[in-house]
Amino acid sequence: MRVFSFIYENDDKLKAKLESCITESNILIQIFCGLQDEELANQLIKSINTILPHSEILLTSSAAEISDGNFYEQSITICVSIFQKTSIKTLGFKTTDCKQIAQDINNQLINDKIKLLIIFNSTLKVNATNLLDEITQIAPQLTIAGGNAGDDLSFSKIFIGDKSGTNDMVVVCAALYSSDLQIYTNSIFEWLGIGIDMSVTDSSPGGIIHTINNIPAKEIYRKYLGDIAADNLPSSGFEFPLTFYENDLFIGRAAIAVYDDGSIQYAGDVKKGTKVRFGIGSIINTKSKLVEIANNLGNLNIDGIYIYSCIARYTYFKSSMLDYEIATFNNIAPTSGFFTYGEFFHKCNKNYVLNVTNSFVALSEGIDEPKTNTIREVVGESNRLDFIVNSLSHLVSVANDDYTEMVKIFKQYKELLEESSILIYMNLKGDIINANKLFFNISKYKRSQIIGKKLSYIIKDNADEITNIIWNDIQNGKIWIGILKNRDADSHIFYTKTTIKPIVDSRNRTLMYICSMDDVTEYEVKKKNLEHSIDALMGVSFEKDRTIQEYQILLDRSTAMVRIKQEVFVEVNKAGEEIFGYLNGGLIGKHISSVIDKSRASTDEFIDYIRKTLANKGYINTYLPCIDRNGNKLHLQGYFMAIKISNVKRHDEEIVGILHNVTELFSIQQELENVQKEVIYAMGSISEGRSRETGNHIKRVAEYSYLLAKLYGLDEEQSSLLKLASPMHDIGKLAIPDAILNKPGKLTDEEFEIMKTHAQKGYDMLCFSDKPILRASAQIALTHHEWWNGNGYPNKLKGEEIPIFGRITAVADVFDALSNDRCYKKAWTIPEVVEHMVKNRDIQFQASLVDILVDNLDEFIKIKVEFEDKF
Repeated sequence: MRVFSFIYENDDKLKAKLESCITESNILIQIFCGLQDEELANQLIKSINTILPHSEILLTSSAAEISDGNFYEQSITICVSIFQKTSIKTLGFKTTDCKQIAQDINNQLINDKIKLLIIFNSTLKVNATNLLDEITQIAPQLTIAGGNAGDDLSFSKIFIGDKSGTNDMVVVCAALYSSDLQIYTNSIFEWLGIGIDMSVTDSSPGGIIHTINNIPAKEIYRKYLGDIAADNLPSSGFEFPLTFYENDLFIGRAAIAVYDDGSIQYAGDVKKGTKVRFGIGSIINTKSKLVEIANNLGNLNIDGIYIYSCIARYTYFKSSMLDYEIATFNNIAPTSGFFTYGEFFHKCNKNYVLNVTNSFVALSEGIDEPKTNTIREVVGESNRLDFIVNSLSHLVSVANDDYTEMVKIFKQYKELLEESSILIYMNLKGDIINANKLFFNISKYKRSQIIGKKLSYIIKDNADEITNIIWNDIQNGKIWIGILKNRDADSHIFYTKTTIKPIVDSRNRTLMYICSMDDVTEYEVKKKNLEHSIDALMGVSFEKDRTIQEYQILLDRSTAMVRIKQEVFVEVNKAGEEIFGYLNGGLIGKHISSVIDKSRASTDEFIDYIRKTLANKGYINTYLPCIDRNGNKLHLQGYFMAIKISNVKRHDEEIVGILHNVTELFSIQQELENVQKEVIYAMGSISEGRSRETGNHIKRVAEYSYLLAKLYGLDEEQSSLLKLASPMHDIGKLAIPDAILNKPGKLTDEEFEIMKTHAQKGYDMLCFSDKPILRASAQIALTHHEWWNGNGYPNKLKGEEIPIFGRITAVADVFDALSNDRCYKKAWTIPEVVEHMVKNRDIQFQASLVDILVDNLDEFIKIKVEFEDKF
C-alpha cells in the first residue's frame, strides 16, 4: 500500500501527479475541498475520472485540510491511496432516510471481507448519529471512519460527492475489502471536564439542546462562563465544549448554531438526561497522548494514516499545538484528512459521532514500500500558559469533586430530615413554597390549599401575634424555637415543637426559611389535661386536705420515698422499708453506703458521682446497684432532688428520693437476653451444620473473639457484645447451595463467586433489627471476609474502614478454620497456622491483632483444647 497527498493547483499538475498511478488497479482518492466551490469540485472529479477512470472517489467540502504533515485553509487537498491486496467499492445516496441508507449499505457493501467503511455525510441534511446507529444495529463489528462535511463555518456551502459528482448527494461512502489489510483506530480528546455536573433537561434530534438544568442552554453559558462567552456563541463554544460519558467513552460536543429561544445546536446528538460538564483543552495532555500513540504505531508497519478531526479542535489548537500533532502522525506514515463538523469513531461494537476530537485510522497491508511522507523535526515544548491552564483545570476538577461529595452528603442529610421531620419551606416574603409528605400527612391539607399561604394560616390561636414574633426573630437571622398550636384541614388541633431557621448563602444572604416540626400533640394534650386536673383539685378547697392525705397514703403504699441528710437516711416510708427489708424505722440513721452493693460499684465513687450531679443539676435520675438487709441483690431506679433552703449550707441540704424496684424487670431482661443468646448460638450452629462443621467452631470463634477483643483494649461491654454476635458470622451460608457449601476440594471461580455472596446475604438477614446483638451480628457477617489491604469482599474495604468487630472475627475465624478439619482440607499444625497468619500481617489481617494472637498463643490454645471437636 502506498499513500501520498498534495495540493490541487491546476489540471496539468494534477495529471503529472496521477500519471504514475495509471497502471495501478485499486485506487481510492479522497478529495477535501476547502474552497467550497461545488462547480470546481465537480470539474475536478471529471478530470480525475479522465486520468484514472478505474479509481474510486470520495469528495467532501471541508473547514480545513491536512496533507503531508501540514494543515491548510481554503485549499483542495487530494489523498491518493494505492492498494495491493485491498479492493474498493463506493456508494452514494440522495435520500435522507437513515434506515434505507443503512439497508442499502448492508445489501450492497457489507460482506465477510469488509475491513473499513469510510463515510462522508452532509451535515445538516442527515442526522449522522441516527445513521451510524442504524448501521451498527446491522453490523456492530464494522469499523466506520470519516465525518460530517464542513465549510467556512457558515453551514451554507456544504457538499459531498463520489466519482459521479456531487449531484445532490447527502451521504457517500467507500468500503475496503481485504484479508491482509490491518486497520488501527484511535482518538485524541484531551479536554478536561470542569465545573459541576449538569443535566440535559430538553433536547431534540439533530444535536439541539433546548435546556440544561431547566435553563435555556445559552443562559447556562452566561451563568458559568460569563456574558462574553454567551454573546459570542457558537464560536466561543469551541473553547468550552460540553463533555459527557457515553458507554465509558469521553465525548465532547461543540456548538454550531444558536437560536432565538436560547437553544443551541451541537455537532452531534445529546440525549435528554445526559450529565454534562464544560470542558477545557489541555495541551500537556495532548502531548502525552501523542507520545503514547506514536510509540504504539511506531512499532507497526503503517502505510498511511487518515485523520478526521474536528473544526473546534482546529480553531482551538491551530496557533499552538496543531502543527506538532499533525507532524507527529506524518513522521510515522503519510498522513492526510480534513477538519469536520463531527468525526466518526468506532469502539467496542459501537460507532460514535465525536466533536473536538482527532479520530484517525492507520492502515497497513504488511508490504514494505517506499513512503512519500515528509519527515520533519517536531518541537512540542509547553509554555508557561500551558502549565497554568493544566494546573487550573486540575484545581477546578478537584474542587468540583470535593463540592460534589459535599452535595452528596448534604443530600443524604436532607433525605434523612425529610423522612424524620415535618418540614415547611418559605420564601423571603414568608409564603409557603413547599412542604414534605409528613406535613401533608399530619395536617391533611392538599398542596393546592397550602402553597402561597402564610404560616399563620395553620396556627390556631393568636396567629398574627405569634407570626409577628417569629418573623422579627428570623428576619434578624435568629432561630425561632417554640411550641405551636396548629389546626389541620379538618379544624382538628395538633401541636408541634417548631424550629424555624433562615437558610443563608456564602455571603450570608438569606435564601429561604425552613420550618422543622416534631409532633408533640400527645404530650401537650396530657399536659393540658394534667393542668386542668390540678386546677380542679385545687379549686375544691374543702377537699384539699383530704385529697392530699389520700395521695400521701397512696404514695406511701405504692412508691418508695426517702429523705437523706448528710448521706444518712432520716426518713423512709413503708414501701421503702419493704424494699430494703428494714421494718419499723430500722433504716433510719444508717449511712447510704449500707444499701449499696459493693460487688457492683465502688461506694465512694458512686456517692461522689451522686453528690457532684446534685450540686451541678439539682437532681439526678440514675440506676442504683443495691442490696437488702439479707444481702440479696436489688436493682433500683432512683430519682433524687436536692431541697434548697436559704441560709442552709450545701452539706446540710436535704435530699428527697423516689425509688422504683426494678429487680424483677431486670431478671426478666436477663432471661430475655439469655434466650436471645441461645437463639443466636442455635442459628450459628444451623449455618455451620449445613457446611458439615461442628457447633464447637462457633463457640471457639466466640471465645477467641472475646479474648482477642479484651487483649486489644475493648471494654467489657464491647467485648461481651462481640462474643455474643460473632457466632452469626457465617449465617449467610444458609442461602448457599449444599453442592457448593459442602464440595470437597477447591471451588471453581464461578462457585467461589456464589460462595462469596454469603457475606452480603448474612447482612441482609440481620440488618433490619434494632437490637444491638443482631446489629453487631449483621456487621460481622458483612465484613469478616474483608482484607486489611482492600482485596477482600464483598465491598473491598481497607484498613480501619473495616469495623473492629469484623477485623477481630476475621482473625478468630481463620485461626480456627486452619487449625481444625474441614470437608475440603485437613487441620494444619499450630506452627503452620501461625506462620500463615504472620505472613498475612497487613495483607489479610490487621498486624497488631496477629501480634496479640501470637504473643498470647497459649491462651488461645487452651480455648481450642477446651472446645475441641469430639469425633
